[in-house]
Formats: sequence, C-alpha cells, structure tokens
Amino acid sequence: MKNRFAIMATDERGARWYAVHEPMFGGWCAMTRPDLGIRQEDGDTHTHARANVLLPIVQSALTNFVWSVAKFR
Repeated sequence: MKNRFAIMATDERGARWYAVHEPMFGGWCAMTRPDLGIRQEDGDTHTHARANVLLPIVQSALTNFVWSVAKFR
C-alpha cells in the first residue's frame, strides 16, 4: 500500500482535524477522523506532492488552524 498523506491540524485540546474538499459545503472544510470514516472518500488523502500543492489553498481557505502535511494513519 502506498503512503498517503492528509492536510492536518491540531486544536488547543489536542483534537486532530483534517482538511477535506467538500463541494456540498462550498469547498474546503475541517473534519474529524470519525467524519472521514463516514465519508469514506479516497480523495481525502493524497500523495505527498499533491498534499503540498493543496496546502497553501487550505491555509488560505481555513484560517482558524495551522495546517501541515502529515502521513495519514
């Protein structure tokens, strides 16, 4: 299985948030791991290169968190 990466942030309580492109919600949104399990979308994870391309887009769209690329586990 290939390594997959997500655009992730951690809030002040230690909860992990994942940036997800969801057209139904108008673009980028932050979701928790249980939310991702409900979605079961392959597009929620990316190659390392793709995640790094998307990172600045997410950072400008979702400014409440400090986003970074992390290995998706």
